[in-house]
Amino acid sequence: VPNSRFRTEGDGNWQDYRNFGSTVTLPAGIHVLKLYYDFANYNLRFMSFLPDNRPFPVPGNIPCEEFNQGGEGVGYHDNSTSHDGPGGNAGYRLDEHVGIEQNKVGGGYDIGWTSDGEWLKYDINVLRTGDYSLAVRVGSPNPPNGGNRFHVEIDGDDVTGAMTCPNTGGWQNWTDIVSPRTIHLTK
Repeated sequence: VPNSRFRTEGDGNWQDYRNFGSTVTLPAGIHVLKLYYDFANYNLRFMSFLPDNRPFPVPGNIPCEEFNQGGEGVGYHDNSTSHDGPGGNAGYRLDEHVGIEQNKVGGGYDIGWTSDGEWLKYDINVLRTGDYSLAVRVGSPNPPNGGNRFHVEIDGDDVTGAMTCPNTGGWQNWTDIVSPRTIHLTK
């Protein structure tokens, strides 16, 4: 049961977006998606079909704001007990304490206001056994020698080693960094 989220114009500005959601059941196979404007006076940025309480398919993209449900200690660990950042989670996942903001560059959301020892957990479903490179999109105005590092674990094992976030020139200036290790995943 994928969850489709539509990005549309917010209050007062053609470039402020918010989500509209709908849950649909689709049988396996080829389908034709038609976007029909019933009443049109807004911008649409993109549509995303995301698993609804199911693992993310790999290979594929995993939106960082779609960490597992279950709250503190289950889907995430956050050292703060309040919403971080301006706007308090940008109107998305308001019951979570993770710092979520609207991404001003590419649409959607991103995770920010992180601190040492925090984590996010995602269920994944490996579709094909093989060796994978992991690319992570990052943004930071800080120099990399300031300790801007993270790693990715699968089933409790560090599969990437330390990944360093470079100075990209700003929190919303994005670049992809690739894991220093190839990751072998089994279907």
